[in-house]
Amino acid sequence: KEGVKTTESGLQYKVIEPAKDANAPKPDKDSVVTVFYKGTLLDGKVFDQNIGQDPVSFPLNAVIPGWSEGVSLMQKGSKYRFWIPSKLGYGDRPVGQIPANSVLVFDVELVNIKSGTEAKAEQEKAAAEQKKQEEEQKAAAEKAKADEQKADAAQAKSEEKKADAKPAETKPVKVEDASGSVPADKKVK
Repeated sequence: KEGVKTTESGLQYKVIEPAKDANAPKPDKDSVVTVFYKGTLLDGKVFDQNIGQDPVSFPLNAVIPGWSEGVSLMQKGSKYRFWIPSKLGYGDRPVGQIPANSVLVFDVELVNIKSGTEAKAEQEKAAAEQKKQEEEQKAAAEKAKADEQKADAAQAKSEEKKADAKPAETKPVKVEDASGSVPADKKVK
């Protein structure tokens, strides 16, 4: 086919759209790449894709060999088509909708590249941020619990003071004058 190149391993590829920047970087085997892709069988049956969705990121050392080799040829911003022979794909084992010994066809747009160390640093930073947020949430929950306990103690103390401040029940007292008799208007009935 016109414009199709073949690598030593047997991977075939075609540049669909070159990178706009001729000096755009290429990923290495330890890079984490962000891509749009569509995977089909030779008959055109789509078995996986994310076109029309959000781009996805993959470490190049964690995908099938043909994918890793092919994407390593690309520059950031380019679009390629790969024909991946089964020996660089899933070989003689069927995977999902992919029959054993299938040639895989991938259309790939390379959106972004991060070095393995950069991606690892970002993961560690994200993990540290998540841990910090969890610790802050835990501290806030502990403070709320302590505040609630203080409020409960203050309310109990307030109720205790109210109980102490209530006048004691009083019984009528006989009021006597100097003669020892109780005036009529002061008699308890």
